[in-house]
Amino acid sequence: MKKSFLFPLFTIAASLFSTGLFAQAQTTGNANLTVNLSDVYSIVVASPDVHLNFSTVGDYIGGVNTVLDNHLVVTSTKGYIVTVKSSDNDLQGPSTISANTIKVTPAAGTDGGHFSGPTPVEYIPAFLTLAPQTIIKSDHDTFNGVNNSTSTTKFKVTYAAGLNGAYVGKTIGDYTTTVTYTIAQQ
Repeated sequence: MKKSFLFPLFTIAASLFSTGLFAQAQTTGNANLTVNLSDVYSIVVASPDVHLNFSTVGDYIGGVNTVLDNHLVVTSTKGYIVTVKSSDNDLQGPSTISANTIKVTPAAGTDGGHFSGPTPVEYIPAFLTLAPQTIIKSDHDTFNGVNNSTSTTKFKVTYAAGLNGAYVGKTIGDYTTTVTYTIAQQ
């Protein structure tokens, strides 16, 4: 009786091993990977208050300028342009001063960041108008190609006004406008 009981158990176990009814573990698997790159670009005006003070005869004859180092901070993953414009044709004040008597001249800041390529950045002085004027062009991104630890480029901006006695005879007081800088990728 013992023999007849063990034989069917042995037969069942042998058939399970031979027919592969035991579950086998999956040894490979697939995943769908997508890398989504987006354009990244920004501009920050580091010192937004700009003052051009006329207080001497020499200021009225020769004009004045203010240099703001590292005034614009730019980040871009591609080549870019920076434009400047005035919110008004004429500065708001006691009388009329045309915005196009104010010149904006960009240059590399002392904490310039990354400049790649043989001619990395083109600087274009412009007079303020309602229409955006291109003042900075770069065919390259602002990231450091070595270890990408520097992702910004900083620019100095010189504001100049009142050349050749342009403001002689104007009513004294404060004249204001909003200067807008815009970045776009190319």
